[in-house]
Amino acid sequence: MTFNECGSGCGPFSCDNLPSDNCPQICHAGCFCLEGLVKDQDGGDRCIPLNHCQAFLAVRLVDGSNEAEGRVEIQYNGVWGTICDDSWGITDANVVCRMLGFPGASGAPGSAQFGEGTGPIQLDDVFCSGYEQTIFDCEHPAFGVHNCNHFEDAGVVCISSAGVDVRLVGGSNEAEGRIEIQHNGVWGTICDDSWDINDANVVCRMLGFQGASGALGSARFGQGTGPIQLDDVGCSGCEQTIFDCAHPPFGAHDCYHRQDAGVVCIASAGTDVRLAGGSNAAEGRVEVKYNGVWGTICDDGWDINDANVVCRMLGFQSASSAPGLAQFGQGTGPIQLDDVWCSGDEETIFECVHPPLGVHTCHHREDAGVVCITLAG
Repeated sequence: MTFNECGSGCGPFSCDNLPSDNCPQICHAGCFCLEGLVKDQDGGDRCIPLNHCQAFLAVRLVDGSNEAEGRVEIQYNGVWGTICDDSWGITDANVVCRMLGFPGASGAPGSAQFGEGTGPIQLDDVFCSGYEQTIFDCEHPAFGVHNCNHFEDAGVVCISSAGVDVRLVGGSNEAEGRIEIQHNGVWGTICDDSWDINDANVVCRMLGFQGASGALGSARFGQGTGPIQLDDVGCSGCEQTIFDCAHPPFGAHDCYHRQDAGVVCIASAGTDVRLAGGSNAAEGRVEVKYNGVWGTICDDGWDINDANVVCRMLGFQSASSAPGLAQFGQGTGPIQLDDVWCSGDEETIFECVHPPLGVHTCHHREDAGVVCITLAG
């Protein structure tokens, strides 16, 4: 029997014991599936595309002391196996943990910390950015290609949703303070090593604020007394929680409480944006209100991405230009923002990267403006 007579999904096999009209559809014991296809074990013996068959791409944790930790095992083509710990890190572990319903990972142990597996080593040299939906979306060599032994099996320690929380302490109001995070029931602080506005934005949004106006270190809001839970946090600013950001394992640090990190968050009620000095409602000098006071934005680094964010905040489609040099006249209030950097996807200008509000090296002759595009034209 020829290949075509056996159907597009199956390899050649004998159909002597099968009704001829089923031969193109069914792959029984004598049949093998072509490359890129697998047998649908949940729905008979048909060959189906591999990427449509979730049962053949799955993840589980094995041999941990609880459901939130263990050796990472992945199922590929119906066979469970392990991941080698070459280049295994917290960003890889974060992806695995989120696949399993946890908010993130607190550790990415290697060296078969949770025992050695017995199946094949399915993946090696995995590299995740941390934003992938599954471990299979991360960069990696072909399945089964490795130079490892099972004493290098990778594991994860996931963060239980019930075991993490964030609060601000020591501030003059609810929108500022020393950051304290709860991990496994214990409150502690974050070290200010590499702490910046991207990290602060994530924390503030976790707490329901619009974003952050400052990312302070050196225990500006006083020193904590619990353990230092996190150090060297690296957020892009887009993460949903601080635990999704790149960081060493919980408790790993080289800091003292005099380096405790803090934030100043932006309360939605305390910020606003308007255009002034233009010839119509769609253009003008950008003015932002912070804590009840209207002021301007310096044009240092000001570009079309920043202007797009402002225009969308005001209900316009986007921006056609981002003029500087006080093209719409000089403002009279304080210069509220300088060195603003937006990717263009932010919902508000306050979510963009910027120094603390009020910090600048400018004059009003550098006031930034926008020309917005209306939906009608």
